[in-house]
This record gives sequence, structure tokens and C-alpha cells, in this order.
Amino acid sequence: MIVVKEGNAGRLSGERINGIESDTKMKVGVVELKLDFKDIIRAVHPLPWVVKHVEDVDFQGNELVVRLKKESGGFIGQKGVNIRLVEYVIKQMFNVGVRVIQPSKENQS
Repeated sequence: MIVVKEGNAGRLSGERINGIESDTKMKVGVVELKLDFKDIIRAVHPLPWVVKHVEDVDFQGNELVVRLKKESGGFIGQKGVNIRLVEYVIKQMFNVGVRVIQPSKENQS
């Protein structure tokens, strides 16, 4: 994954990305770094469609807190495998952990 400053994703042409992919033999994705971290979650998470269940992503202390609109098992994954992958990548990029806050049953009614 290549992270670029907001508004500079256009500078990475398809030719450059194809060159990087052919050299590294890996798939490369580009994400703009901005204050809305949903795009980074979408790029990292194995199921990009689960971002529609995310209400807010923000820093609280030394954690990136993800608030869900409704309970989504797909976001967490079986035995937590999806969220562990997201946390691993975010920890490598920003050196912070990830915490998921699911809505309580009383708030859904």
C-alpha cells in the first residue's frame, strides 16, 4: 500500500504503479492520507464493503477507535482475524492500536 498526501494521488500514474507491481511481484494500492481514516480501513480490511457499517474513525489517546453503526460480524471476522489484520497494518503505519466499539443492544432499539 502506498500512502500519499491528500490531493497528490494523481501524481502516481498507472505506469508507475504497474512498474512497482512488476518489480515487487505484489499488488499495490494507493490511499490518500486525510483526517477521514475510513479510506485507510477500506484499503486494509479484507472486506471493503464493511466500511458502510462504520460510523466514525478517530484517535482517542494512543488508539484508533472505530465506532460501528450496527453490530457487524464481518468487520471483526471469524475469531477476530479481520480486525487483527487491520490492527497489525495500522500498528506498522502509525504505531497505535485499534479498538472497535460496537453499539449496545439498548441503543439499537
